[in-house]
Amino acid sequence: MVWKWLGALVVFPLQMIYLVVKAAVGLVLPAKLRDLSRENVLITGGGRGIGRQLAREFAERGARKIVLWGRTEKCLKETTEEIRQMGTECHYFICDVGNREEVYQTAKAVREKVGDITILVNNAAVVHGKSLMDSDDDALLKSQHVNTLGQFWTTKAFLPRMLELQNGHIVCLNSVLALSAIPGAIDYCTSKASAFAFMESLTLGLLDCPGVSATTVLPFHTSTEMFQGMRVRTLRPALPDCRVVGILAARHDGKGSQGLGASSVDSLKAAKPVPGAQELRFAQGDIIPRFPNLFPPLKPETVARRTVEAVQLNQALLLLPWTMHALIILKSILPQAALEEIHKFSGTYTCMNTFKGRT
Repeated sequence: MVWKWLGALVVFPLQMIYLVVKAAVGLVLPAKLRDLSRENVLITGGGRGIGRQLAREFAERGARKIVLWGRTEKCLKETTEEIRQMGTECHYFICDVGNREEVYQTAKAVREKVGDITILVNNAAVVHGKSLMDSDDDALLKSQHVNTLGQFWTTKAFLPRMLELQNGHIVCLNSVLALSAIPGAIDYCTSKASAFAFMESLTLGLLDCPGVSATTVLPFHTSTEMFQGMRVRTLRPALPDCRVVGILAARHDGKGSQGLGASSVDSLKAAKPVPGAQELRFAQGDIIPRFPNLFPPLKPETVARRTVEAVQLNQALLLLPWTMHALIILKSILPQAALEEIHKFSGTYTCMNTFKGRT
């Protein structure tokens, strides 16, 4: 018994080294991508935003059939027509994933009309975009029902058949806010953190289920209608005694943008733009983005492309962009006061102040 325990103690670190080396090699050498030609893909929230881009990406990569779920028929119909024009069979169903019975009934209709779903993409989400005390109770409940519980219902509806076929993939379009919450989106952050825990548990639970896997995607702020008005920018309040307090000279020579970085009234007044550049002026009370390209929003096309690639590579976790990995490390080692300063410096502390949401 002792020798068996000692043997396991020796083998375990060797296994860890092997797996780390294997993962490192996989980053360098091109891996074989999963063939999607036999896969039926269902995307919740598939009518617009990232959902629409996911439908396009799966179609371009040869998915057999694509099914779209959502609540707005106009958007679903437009996306369905677009996918059909690309030569891929596509269907849409009106379904509120926050409604358990509706999910189960629509899932049955999908199986009867389209067939077995082998790739489920839980993309549907809502955001209220207010602080706790300013939030309506029904809106808070809606966020939890759609963003978290909806994934329970859709997964329960389609996973059993995947296990029978020994072929399936569950995908969760989550958010980096599941790991690092921000003010002004308490409903969204809470629901995404719950969804992350759901997927983490589900992924581990599928280890002994051959042919069935899971992928969790955690993107940074993405340019979609859902987060319209959100601005991630570095805080620097405009000075009260200066009508024009700063000039950001955006270079046109392909070298990005140049922030003047002046910190006094005199230096701001004396600041001159780069010759031939466009001037962006800021009036009293404005927030000056000292580093406008430090935290640019992701494009929906990029998120969709990387998500489908992660499915084809059977990648369990995807953080976008890759610099978000530093977030996990920093949250593990830095004191709370330091983390608060990072939020203020990066602009995430006030990024929801201008939030409008989908109109």
